[in-house]
Amino acid sequence: MPAPWKIAGSYFEACNCEVAWPCVFTSPPTSGECTVLIAWHIDHGSFGETGGVEQEWILFAVRLRVCVNQHIL
Repeated sequence: MPAPWKIAGSYFEACNCEVAWPCVFTSPPTSGECTVLIAWHIDHGSFGETGGVEQEWILFAVRLRVCVNQHIL
């Protein structure tokens, strides 16, 4: 059986499109090209049974460039 895991935190995204990141919803970028910043701030999390790995405060960010006719999903 897979080890249980749990995370809690916040998700942020911002892009230069006119609406909330249309590429996620299988629509093309509104201006021909989309530059997006996605970040996760994990306040706490755990992996495995009792005595497993525990983690506090992680920040992970990624920058993407999506062109016309490309979709994330």
